[in-house]
Amino acid sequence: MCLISGLCLTPSSAAASSAPSFAAASSDASSLILPSQEVVNLTTTMFPPSPLYTCHHYIFIYESYPGVCDVDKMKHSPHGAYAVSGTGEFSINTTKSTSPKIKISINGPKSAKGLLIYVQNDSGEHFGKFENTNDLFSFKDCDEQNQHSTLTHNSAVEKQLPFDFEWSPENDKANGTVQAIVLVSFSEWYKLDEQSISS
Repeated sequence: MCLISGLCLTPSSAAASSAPSFAAASSDASSLILPSQEVVNLTTTMFPPSPLYTCHHYIFIYESYPGVCDVDKMKHSPHGAYAVSGTGEFSINTTKSTSPKIKISINGPKSAKGLLIYVQNDSGEHFGKFENTNDLFSFKDCDEQNQHSTLTHNSAVEKQLPFDFEWSPENDKANGTVQAIVLVSFSEWYKLDEQSISS
């Protein structure tokens, strides 16, 4: 297998049933950078150059943000094949803060690298506004009309829980559900049980 920076090497149709696919974002032939920016060493087994492999420009790099805006679409992302049942003992908790603000916390048994969190109304729209005071997280542009309604990670560093945020509704009316995904690693992520909020 040839390893070319920024290319995805996939087997041709003749070999697709028996050969794996690889995504590369590094010129270093000893490692491949996967969507979560985790490095997997491949020094022990490298395929020789073969006409059975075709190179395509196809790359997923989500070190500083997730590739989705909807928790239900995570299963269709590169992480999807590693879907894990259950919540991994991670949970969403809400408490009333200074009205009309609501404190939203993500709790769990271990640290995490990634997060996607938002409040969704009955129409499936993200609404409200997070007050982000944690430099490990950034707003994700999922809605041009409300760019502060969705929060996500901005790096792949380990982050200690709990994650605490303050969220404010629109027009002082909070009727919706908190939706969140916690990413522990590329192959371990959890969609959390949604948490209803109202005012």
